[in-house]
Amino acid sequence: SSIGIAVTDDYGHWLHGPQLDFVIGHELAHVKQKHALKKLLVVVSMFASIAMMTFAMPPLPMEWKVIFNFTVILTPILALNKLSRHFEYVADCASVELTQDGNTAIRTLIGMYRHAEVPAKISAFDELFETHPALWHRIDALASKRLVEPEQVLKMRKEYGEEVGTPNDP
Repeated sequence: SSIGIAVTDDYGHWLHGPQLDFVIGHELAHVKQKHALKKLLVVVSMFASIAMMTFAMPPLPMEWKVIFNFTVILTPILALNKLSRHFEYVADCASVELTQDGNTAIRTLIGMYRHAEVPAKISAFDELFETHPALWHRIDALASKRLVEPEQVLKMRKEYGEEVGTPNDP
């Protein structure tokens, strides 16, 4: 079976050298660790389990059906998003280990969030519905694994501020 990665030509306009190496390393980590296959298996398992549970359950009173239906819809979404965020952390770490350049990883992530105008910090509730972690959570995860220096993280926070995705230019 062949699995590929996609890096759009847009990256080449604003990412160069080591930054592009980080992004490609990140995407290759997804492939190497079979994240797409693992996610597919989780999806199939979750929906098969839900289907079996639904067929095996006795009819529910109307007030319980609403709660059950809400839970059956929301749980897979939250679980898959959590899995996706976990895979992003894993791919970030693998890419930094490959490139041996945590500082470039931080600058690249900041640049990507800024380019996409994604806020660097979001509420814990909002993050439940995201497939990618908040920027500073990703950077803090690299620091917690000692892949970047905590001092460098503090310096970047001061330099770029908490709201990276918000353009600073008038």
